Amino acid sequence: MRGFKLKKLTGFPAECKMCGHCCVQTKVILSPFDIFAIAVHLKTSAARLFTEKILTYSINTTTYWMEPVINNKNDKEICPFLMRQQDKYLCRLYNNRPFVCRISPLAYSCENNAFFRSAIAEKRCYPYQPLTVISVSRYLKKNNSKKAVKKNYKYRLLLKKIIDKGYTLKKIVNKPAAKKNFFRIQQLLYETCPADPLTEKKYPFKKIKKYINSFPAVTQ
Repeated sequence: MRGFKLKKLTGFPAECKMCGHCCVQTKVILSPFDIFAIAVHLKTSAARLFTEKILTYSINTTTYWMEPVINNKNDKEICPFLMRQQDKYLCRLYNNRPFVCRISPLAYSCENNAFFRSAIAEKRCYPYQPLTVISVSRYLKKNNSKKAVKKNYKYRLLLKKIIDKGYTLKKIVNKPAAKKNFFRIQQLLYETCPADPLTEKKYPFKKIKKYINSFPAVTQ
């Protein structure tokens, strides 16, 4: 992996004041590593997270891939893992929170292998905390995010390969075999592990990647 293109954050809200605003009206896109961590934390299987509608899918209108997301199933679109404790808002998943939450209010582009700032995300924090100067590397270390960055990068590279093979909702239309493979890949990536959260300690990325790479490209 190359170094981060954004190195220094000036005027940045680096200290969380637990206002909870970042957990409202936010689409939390998940990686299979995130799903595994959430399932283990809740002592349930990945499959059950979907059947119980804790997680759901959202269609990416650029890639036409079905991305797993946390299901904000209320009118105010509040994350179901947000809880209030006196005048603070806490996360029930904090130690196992998803990658996009861990690096917030930063965002990450796998295509450019770079972090970038989001004015919308940062604006939610401005009234509640002082702004500071901090390096990206220090901010990631502070939030214990460096391992999560590497995992997310590996997953995004695999996802790009899957999409480049033609496994998108647009390209599988009227192709029964490709459609079957598409949903099998989705299931393998997101709904298979962990099956038993009490015994499985690590998401088997290499094994699943090898299996998914064996699927043929979608024919024209």
